[in-house]
Amino acid sequence: AQYNYAQKYFFSAQYRREASSRFSSEDGRWWGNFYSVGAAWDISQEALAVARENAARLGAEVTFSQTDILSTAAAGRRESGGEQTGADSGAWDVIVSNPPYICLKERAAMAPNVLEHEPQVALFVPDDDPLRFYRAIAQYGQWALKRGGQLFFEINPLYATALRELLSTMAYHDIETRADAYGKERMMRARR
Repeated sequence: AQYNYAQKYFFSAQYRREASSRFSSEDGRWWGNFYSVGAAWDISQEALAVARENAARLGAEVTFSQTDILSTAAAGRRESGGEQTGADSGAWDVIVSNPPYICLKERAAMAPNVLEHEPQVALFVPDDDPLRFYRAIAQYGQWALKRGGQLFFEINPLYATALRELLSTMAYHDIETRADAYGKERMMRARR
């Protein structure tokens, strides 16, 4: 089965060090054996079915859930004594997302093969709210990421500055963008 990467908009992972880890003094990086526990969310059952097949083929430990991040960000947290709590509170080291980020007004400039093979729900956001998924995921990350945890997004280069500003106002830091093979700002990382 072919994986439709644009549909899968959420993945969280916990990384733990095993006892056999070692430190490399040459370059200052930690090397060792990791194992990860991940959760993959999508609004599409079809995308989740393909992702399950891929995880099984790769031997990855992933829990899959049909979830709408727009509902989860608002409903999945509770205020308690001024602190946000919930089942995922501080659970994740990393959140990686490739959410829908193309405004409907950009549709006319898109390649036909993308429009013919990608579901609309996986591609488009309203013209008046291009950051809607980023905002929801970043809100979720404010309480679901461990302190120092990281968000990784695929982004629309047209809204890179606006997204950086949004994340900054939400107290994310070390915000960095990276270009794709064509020199367009396409990836963003932020730390909680």
